[in-house]
Amino acid sequence: MIAIFLTVMVMVTAMVHLYIPPIPPLAYDWLTSFSQSVPIHYPPWTVFVVGLLNWPLLCGVTMGAVACAVFKHRGHLVSSAAAMLSLPVWWTLLTGQLDGVVLLGLLYLPYAMPLALLKPQIAIFGILTQRKHVIVLVVVLVISFAVWGLWPLNFNNVNTQDGHTGYGVHPRQISLGLLGIPVGVVLLWLSRGDPEMMMLASSMCTPYWLFYNLLPAIPAIARLKPRHAIVAAVLSWLPFSATWLGPAGWWFMWLFVGWLWYCLYQQRESHDVQQLWERFQPIALRRLHQWQNLK
Repeated sequence: MIAIFLTVMVMVTAMVHLYIPPIPPLAYDWLTSFSQSVPIHYPPWTVFVVGLLNWPLLCGVTMGAVACAVFKHRGHLVSSAAAMLSLPVWWTLLTGQLDGVVLLGLLYLPYAMPLALLKPQIAIFGILTQRKHVIVLVVVLVISFAVWGLWPLNFNNVNTQDGHTGYGVHPRQISLGLLGIPVGVVLLWLSRGDPEMMMLASSMCTPYWLFYNLLPAIPAIARLKPRHAIVAAVLSWLPFSATWLGPAGWWFMWLFVGWLWYCLYQQRESHDVQQLWERFQPIALRRLHQWQNLK
């Protein structure tokens, strides 16, 4: 895993550095935000992480993390390619967002917990699936509160690059708000134990998220059957229709969320049924033989 990450990171970093200059709209978020000053609503240690990066290196980290997460699933080659070609991967990569760093943190939990918490609104639900990760999460939060105070309160001071303030006004913000909580709670219960399903379900009830914030869950496409993965990849690009349809186009991301979660749920249910049959098949066959002997 580490070898794959380092190889992809170095290759992508070198390629971007040599051939792709950060000229807007490329690296727009990096140039206008993170390289200037970290927005106040990010965790206070974000400034230290950003200080270690430049845009080519951030691209390398993003693609390295995605490649590792996809490889971890050992899925079909077509499904793996579909995950790599989805819109959230390329949007994060080319705009210079930090969601790839968040995915890297999730890959190396619990040691990279601070990285996973750079954007906690989706990622934190992937952390909650294992008890040891929850313990480390609590420790990290307690230490951070002692050092920086109650920094999560800064989430109320979201200032977007479009000049708006507040959670509900960003044109790419597609949270369902309070309306999504009942469905989200049910989906979270059905998703328990699966980090990527948990992150997909959490989008129903998180107060603020943009479509590329789902990057940590995108590698789950590699777990699907090829035909299902291709559909997921195509659906992931539908939000790009906002270029022609306006802000309403971003809401097509919900088709992707619903499809990917449903496919993962169906696969898990089928696997559970198969495991149940494999467990009880010897007993059933033994009973059948006993019954035939009695006859």
